[in-house]
Amino acid sequence: MLTVEGKWIWDSWYCRDDQGLWHAFFLQADRSLGNPELRHWNVTWGLATSPDLRKWTYRGTVFRPSKTPSFDDLTIWTGCIVRNDRNSWTLFYTGTSRAEEGKIQRIGRASSADLVHWRRQGLALERTGENAEYYEGCVPRRWKDCSLRDPWVIRDPEGSGWLMYFTARSPMPSDTNASGAIGVAHSHDLV
Repeated sequence: MLTVEGKWIWDSWYCRDDQGLWHAFFLQADRSLGNPELRHWNVTWGLATSPDLRKWTYRGTVFRPSKTPSFDDLTIWTGCIVRNDRNSWTLFYTGTSRAEEGKIQRIGRASSADLVHWRRQGLALERTGENAEYYEGCVPRRWKDCSLRDPWVIRDPEGSGWLMYFTARSPMPSDTNASGAIGVAHSHDLV
């Protein structure tokens, strides 16, 4: 099992490069925070690699919240990495902003040639457009945030392009604990 001294680690996702090396990305936060609940608001991404999914080498921090005002300048949460049609890597991840006190979640996009150095490419998905009505917006008395997170991207098995599954909330059930939903989006080009 992978452990990193002095850090909490949770939520992980994996990919395998052309040389057969596995890359495990995970959320991490310093244990010096004391209270484990604070980890969600002080998160970065760690990377570990393994040739066999058994022995891991920690590679350090590879992604962190944006330094400039942005949709992801407060937190970056769970992501997904796919090999794109240009033979490089595309990353999708959850981000929240300081300006909105982390209440609105959006899904961002970044790219990399080597799975270590990432270049942000902006928003991939937010709660707008013709189908937005199917997902709960910000209703402060109903739920603590505007959920749109935890992307999982795959090639569309029934056609061209890509499918993104994500977690959200449905506005329909009266019981807020029964409002969890899985959303889906389609893209021809991962943009």
